[in-house]
Amino acid sequence: MLYLKTFVFIFFIGASSVLVLNDIFKFFPSEKQSAVPAKQVTHVASSTLTDFYQALDEGNCTKAIKLRPGYTLERCQNVSDVTINEVKLKTLTEDTATVYIDVNFKQAGLASENKFVGSVELGKEGDNWVIAENFVSALEIEQPAKTETAKTTPIEGTAKRAITRKQSDSQQSPADFVSSDFLLGKFEPSEMKNFSKIDSRYSSRDGLYMNTEAYRSFEKMHLAAAKDGIDLVIKSAARNFSYQKNIWEGKWTGSRKVEGKDLSRSLKNSTKRSLKILENSSMPGSSRHHWGTDIDLNAFNNEYFTQGKGKKEYDWLRKNARKFSFCQPYSAKTSEGRSGYNEEKWHWSYFPLSRKYLSQAKNRMNNERFSGFLGSGTAVEVDVVGRYVLGISQDCG
Repeated sequence: MLYLKTFVFIFFIGASSVLVLNDIFKFFPSEKQSAVPAKQVTHVASSTLTDFYQALDEGNCTKAIKLRPGYTLERCQNVSDVTINEVKLKTLTEDTATVYIDVNFKQAGLASENKFVGSVELGKEGDNWVIAENFVSALEIEQPAKTETAKTTPIEGTAKRAITRKQSDSQQSPADFVSSDFLLGKFEPSEMKNFSKIDSRYSSRDGLYMNTEAYRSFEKMHLAAAKDGIDLVIKSAARNFSYQKNIWEGKWTGSRKVEGKDLSRSLKNSTKRSLKILENSSMPGSSRHHWGTDIDLNAFNNEYFTQGKGKKEYDWLRKNARKFSFCQPYSAKTSEGRSGYNEEKWHWSYFPLSRKYLSQAKNRMNNERFSGFLGSGTAVEVDVVGRYVLGISQDCG
């Protein structure tokens, strides 16, 4: 019995020691634990932005353009000596991410070093993250991104872990960040909260919509024009992807004549047919009318504005439209040497918003993304983005 008691006592002491030692060892990481502290784990979206700037620093423009679709070779070649000071993931959803960055770089033609501090939005293309949005400087945001310490800690895990974007959204104007679907016109204007239905006294037909901010400015312009004896009538306003597709495919198939001709018969070559339609009509997804900022006024032919009543209307617009933040995006090509669509004296754009949308289109659109309509395969060859989306007058650019 004495031996048994001694054995139990020794077993109890040994077991206690093991428990104590086990608690002590909990303070030390095992070999199976991550060797990288959580605060150093970087999400792939942040890494994409880092890789982009490193590619610029190395002069690897092929990689830079792949990471930032729409970025041009010329812009890439003008950047050098990049120093990344800080990169932080701010917000994350399944398909989008907002990343804060502080970076210095040199730009050709500028003596002093450039610095960008602000937010960049990225999106998913398949399984890859790409830089999707225009860069927004911290100066354009009410509170600097660095004050959001708790929200900017890099995040571990998959992109399926959603993080609220309410604070980020509240710090950006509606024009700063828009979806790709918006830029491509893939929405219904009547369902857009920031769009308004145009009153019949301003339009030639019912059911037209316009961005509300642009519409309010047009109302003021309409009143000023009326005082000078000029009547401005909106013939066309917001047109979504489907609407533009009907126009385009009508001309493509010949059901809608172009200069009295059935292009499906007179122009068998798809590229030549596309170029002919593009003289005055946009490919679906590339029209400025998608944004609700652009309107067609009074007539659809330039001749109308060269004499009589039409000339007075055009002269008034040329003199006064800019006072109300409207410009003519498609001026005479001979006067500016621009590419793209023919002159359209009837087409006017509310530039405080259209310039911001154009900037995003420039950085995010590429010719390969146009699809879903007849003739879309010609977009690359005719360079829809470079020659047409960006082929506007200096007054509107």
